[in-house]
Amino acid sequence: MHTSGRLAAELDGNLVFTQSAEHAVKRLVFPWGAVQLLATLDARTELTGIAVEDDGTIVVADEYVTPGGNCSVPYASDCYGQFFRVDPVSGATTLLLSQNGEWRLGGIAIYRGPSVMTPVRTPTWGSLKARYR
Repeated sequence: MHTSGRLAAELDGNLVFTQSAEHAVKRLVFPWGAVQLLATLDARTELTGIAVEDDGTIVVADEYVTPGGNCSVPYASDCYGQFFRVDPVSGATTLLLSQNGEWRLGGIAIYRGPSVMTPVRTPTWGSLKARYR
């Protein structure tokens, strides 16, 4: 089983991973080691990353190639960066984003840090002039 580092942990300790050759999202169930197929995507997908949201939903990054396309060329217009959401129970996939061209998705991560509001700054023209003189 080759995953090329496309691996994420679920809250219950199971691992989810992508297999590009099979265009699939799978789950490795602990402690038994059973492998479950969660979802299969289009044959032109190149799954490049996976992450698990706080609610257990799986998000997959993909580099989709149009028929006859070549994504080995930088900024190829026949490559699409895509994000999918995968339901962890049903395996249903939902396309979240598809962007043509300059997207070279190498992975995905979900930020779980604090959500802090940026303070509002209201500098006056006089204070800016004084600061930069």
